Amino acid sequence: MSLVTIISNAETKKILILDAQSQEPYKTMREGVVEELKKYGYETGKNLIVDSEIVGNFEGRAYNILKAEADKYDLIFINGTVAAQGAVEFINKRNEKDKYSFVFANVTDPIGLGLMSKIDEPSKTRFTGVAYPVNVEERLRFIMKIFGNSIKIGYIYADMPQSKAYNRWLNETLKKDEFKNIKLISRKIEFVKGDEGHKRMVQLAKKSVIEIDKSVDIFMSPNDQMGISDEFSIMVNKTATKPLIGLANESGSTAALASDTVKNSKKIAKMIKMIFEGAKVNEIISQKSEAKIYYDEVLVEKFKIDIKKIKKQIK
Repeated sequence: MSLVTIISNAETKKILILDAQSQEPYKTMREGVVEELKKYGYETGKNLIVDSEIVGNFEGRAYNILKAEADKYDLIFINGTVAAQGAVEFINKRNEKDKYSFVFANVTDPIGLGLMSKIDEPSKTRFTGVAYPVNVEERLRFIMKIFGNSIKIGYIYADMPQSKAYNRWLNETLKKDEFKNIKLISRKIEFVKGDEGHKRMVQLAKKSVIEIDKSVDIFMSPNDQMGISDEFSIMVNKTATKPLIGLANESGSTAALASDTVKNSKKIAKMIKMIFEGAKVNEIISQKSEAKIYYDEVLVEKFKIDIKKIKKQIK
């Protein structure tokens, strides 16, 4: 009897997915995890029930959903930072914490949020998963290898929890000698909640793009839900006269060293499989994101960038 046959005869498993928003990277991650679980023998409509909710960047909504529904599921998949905030509040208010298993993805700072104390080792908490961002130093080195060591970067970010963590790392990194010739010209945009709040934030950001365009060499997408949206990168591409280094494979970004959502979804699915098959969530080793290089040949040519400087960084 095959492994898949054994699994198909087993008890049906139930997952609750909490997405921060319906847009990327949450959509690709959610769909990728479900598809990978099917390869392991866990298939919706047969032996797997998957329910999903979009919290619209309201951590209180995530908390309330968990308070009402968490006991009905074998595992809860937390997809995004704001959803994770609600999950942390929920678990901290539970007396019987051990009955819950959380796996997370697309969370910028799982340590800062209190999901765990370290990455790359068992969490010793009720959470495990894959942290979202590519290492800040690696991202800056990627930029320097294309544009040189002395560069002015335009950086417009939303006042979101993801950006607060990422900006702290970014500012600490820029103090190091290796990056001392990088000048960051920053502007902060109001955090607009809701599933389509990023669209309003993009509208607010346009003014800042126009304001600093002449003062920078490039723009860099922020590590938040405004920054990863196609709407943001398309707006910058249409508004600015300088290239945008994106956060992912967004339309309008010239190039990016980005989190590899496809590979990360495989990691998440494997963790979920392990828990389904008896592993304890607090013993599963959390991981850092896989990275991938993206570039748009048309925009590379438009901005007269030496494409060899991008391609030779692809491993």
